[in-house]
Amino acid sequence: MKYYLCFILTAIFCYCSYGQTSVNNKIIVDAHEKKGLAVKYNNSGKMIPVAIIVSDEVSPIGETDRVEVNYEMVTGKRRICRNEYVEQKYLTQNGDTLTVRVYEDGIAWK
Repeated sequence: MKYYLCFILTAIFCYCSYGQTSVNNKIIVDAHEKKGLAVKYNNSGKMIPVAIIVSDEVSPIGETDRVEVNYEMVTGKRRICRNEYVEQKYLTQNGDTLTVRVYEDGIAWK
């Protein structure tokens, strides 16, 4: 039942939406003008709804930015680490800015 509800809500979000895709095309964030943000995972061509970030109205600000950061760890399994993500800023109805980063294996927002 929960799966069907998420599927229906995701279908609603896909109508009139803006997209943001991860570097490896596995994670997609759709921003719908009236409903908020929907996060989906591409599992071998099958789109699986993962999360819904609800807001009254969101609209993208500017272009999506692809960022690659390389850094060196003092300890750990790997010494040289790479972090690559796609960043998009959205303006909410109340004037706040929502920044969404889509990584290869997840998302972050602030």
